[in-house]
Amino acid sequence: MNKKVILCVDDEKIVLESLRSELDGKLEDQYVLEFAESGAEALEVITELIEDGDFLALIVTDYLMPGIKGDEILAKICNKYPDSKQIMLTGQANLEGITNAINNAKLYRYISKPWEKRDLLLTIKEAIKSYEQEIQLKEHQKILENTVKIRTSELEQALVNLKESQEQLVASEKMAVLGGLVAGIAHEINTPVGVGVTAASHLESKIREAAKLYKDDELTREGYEEFLHTAIEGSQIILRNLQTAANLVSSFKQVAVDQSSEAIRTFRLKEYINAILLSLHPELKQTKIQVEVDCPDELTLDSYPGDFSQIFTNLIMNSIAHGFNQGADAGNIKIHIHRDGDDIVIRYMDDGKGIPGNILHKIFDPFFTTNRHAGRSGLGMHIIYNIITHRLKGSIICEDTLSKGALFVIRVPAVIDHS
Repeated sequence: MNKKVILCVDDEKIVLESLRSELDGKLEDQYVLEFAESGAEALEVITELIEDGDFLALIVTDYLMPGIKGDEILAKICNKYPDSKQIMLTGQANLEGITNAINNAKLYRYISKPWEKRDLLLTIKEAIKSYEQEIQLKEHQKILENTVKIRTSELEQALVNLKESQEQLVASEKMAVLGGLVAGIAHEINTPVGVGVTAASHLESKIREAAKLYKDDELTREGYEEFLHTAIEGSQIILRNLQTAANLVSSFKQVAVDQSSEAIRTFRLKEYINAILLSLHPELKQTKIQVEVDCPDELTLDSYPGDFSQIFTNLIMNSIAHGFNQGADAGNIKIHIHRDGDDIVIRYMDDGKGIPGNILHKIFDPFFTTNRHAGRSGLGMHIIYNIITHRLKGSIICEDTLSKGALFVIRVPAVIDHS
C-alpha cells in the first residue's frame, strides 16, 4: 500500500532528533516520518518516493543549509508534489527567502527557531488536515468530473437517439401524408378511367355493328352518319377522361417525387401549388372549402419543391381537420404570395374556427395536437417549422386573429444557397 510521508530536512542532527522525538507517536499511523540532513539527500528521498508511488504529505525544512537552501528545496519538491504542504523552520531566513518560498512553493507556514513544541505540533497537524481536505476535495472533484462526463455522454447519446427517433417519426408522418395522397389519387383516377373504359367499350360495339352492316352491304347513309357521330362523341369522351387521368398522374408524380427527393431545382411556384392542389383534390372535393391562390405567374424559385409540397399539404390538411371540423364546415383558404427583395412572403389564411390564444405558443411543438382522438399525430406543424427554419433558412409565425381563422406568415429565400 502506498505510504503518506512527512519529510524533515535539516543539516543539524540534533534538530532532526528533536523533530523525531516531538512527532513520533503524535501523528496518525498512516503517516511515515522520513529525515534528510541536506537538500541533496532530501531530493534523493523524493526520487525514491516517486519510484515507490508514495505520497509526500508534508515537508518541514530548515532554510539555511549547505548547498541547496530551504526555499530552493521547496520549489523543486513543489513541482513534483504540488499537493504537499511546506513548513520552513529557521531563525536566519531573510525576507527574500520567505518570499521565494511563498511564490514558488506555496509555503504553508514559516516558524522561527527556537519553536514552541506545542505550536509546532499544532501547525503540523493543521497542515496535514489541510492536505487531507485538499486531497479529498480533488478526489470528489475528479468523481464529479467523471460523473459529469458520463452523464454528458449519456445525454449526448440520448440526444442522438431522440434526433434519430424524431427523424423516423417525421419520415413516417411524411410517408403517411404521401400514402393518403396515393389512396385519394387512385380513387380519383378510377372515375375518368372508368368512364373512358365504358366509352371505349361502347365505341367498340358500335364499330362492330357498323362493320357487320358494311360487310352485309346493309349500311345506309343515315346509319353511317349516325356511326360517325357516335365515334366522334365516344372518342372525345375517351380523350377527355384520359387527359384528366394523365393530368392527375402527372401532378401527383411530380409532387410525390419531390417529397421523396432532396434535390434543388428551379420551378414556378404558382404552377407547383396548382399541382399540389390537384393532388389534394380527392380530399378537398369531399369538403365545402374553396382554395384561392394569389401568386404571380412568373414567380420562380430555386429551392426544394418537395418542401413546399410538404408545407402546403400539411397547412391545408390542418385547416380541414382543425379549422373546418374535418371539412364538414364551409369556408375559404387563401394563399397570398409576393416577392420581397431576395425573399418570398407567404400569407396562408383560412376563415375557420381559428387557434385559441392559450395554445398559440404550442402549435409548433412536436406531438402537440387538439385532435388526437381523430388519429392526428401532432407532427404536421412541427415538420413545417423544421422545414422552414432549418432547410429553407426562413421563418414562420402564427398570428392571433382573435378567432377569425388561422393566419400563418412564412418568409423564405427565393434562392437556396447550394454551398
